[in-house]
Amino acid sequence: MKRVLFIITILFITTTALGQTYFRYGKCFNGYWDDRWEDGIDIYCGAGIGYVMKGNYGEFIIYRYSTFSGGRPADYIAKIKIIGLNTNVNKKEKKRKRKNNEWYEYSGTIEYYSNEFSTPTERWLREFPHVPDANRSDATRHVISVRIKIAPYKKNPEVYNIFLENGMALGIRIL
Repeated sequence: MKRVLFIITILFITTTALGQTYFRYGKCFNGYWDDRWEDGIDIYCGAGIGYVMKGNYGEFIIYRYSTFSGGRPADYIAKIKIIGLNTNVNKKEKKRKRKNNEWYEYSGTIEYYSNEFSTPTERWLREFPHVPDANRSDATRHVISVRIKIAPYKKNPEVYNIFLENGMALGIRIL
């Protein structure tokens, strides 16, 4: 019985980590964060329309989604990769980091698309998430190096701060 419960738990955790996920986001300009988190998806009369995440804790994409028409993950607006993410930190270390509010810090990349109207990184971030996706014919692909901080967590990462350049950052909170 314990084996069956263990296998079901592993399958549930894997599905959750790799499944479609709702999120909130915040933006930072000149070192100052927004006052509140914005929802990535709006639930209106039972319909979800907006943006969702898909992937795992070390690499994920953000793409448009609607409960009526679905979404195409291949048409993502951003892909975030974290280099060397280790979520198997021992309990003592996690507890120490939570107690001292020490964030985990990694390097990584963010891939995004822009068109002639949203070329600079700052303009892309200001318009996020209403930005060009990978499917647009006039879109130009950009991959930039970023610094990623992850808030201390008990089980799995929930808050990512992705620092782009010049005091700009994108914060993502997994719901």
